Amino acid sequence: LDRWWAPHSGIIPGSAARLPLLECPADHVIDLERMVQPERYLRESSMLCNPRTPRSVLLSMKHERLSAIAAAADGKPSPDAQALLARLRSPAKVLSLSGTLPDY
Repeated sequence: LDRWWAPHSGIIPGSAARLPLLECPADHVIDLERMVQPERYLRESSMLCNPRTPRSVLLSMKHERLSAIAAAADGKPSPDAQALLARLRSPAKVLSLSGTLPDY
C-alpha cells in the first residue's frame, strides 16, 4: 500500500513502521500538493551539514521547542499562542523546531 485513507495515529495499523519515519519519501508523510510550494519551506535533512551552506545561514539559526497550546474560548489565539507566533516571526534564516508539531 502506498497510502492509507483511514484514520490512524501516525502509522498504518499492523505495519512494522515506527515513528519518527527517518528514511521515507516526503510525500508519504506530508501532503505536498496542499503546500503549494514545498520547496519554500522544506530542505534536505543534511542542509546544515552541507559545506555549501553559507555561514550566515548557520549563524542565524533559531531553536524553538513547541508545546501544546490550548485555544482560547473565543476562538482567537491564546496569549501563549500569540507569544509563540511572535517568537517564530524572528528574522532567522533557519528555524529549528522540536516537540510536537501541529498538523497544518
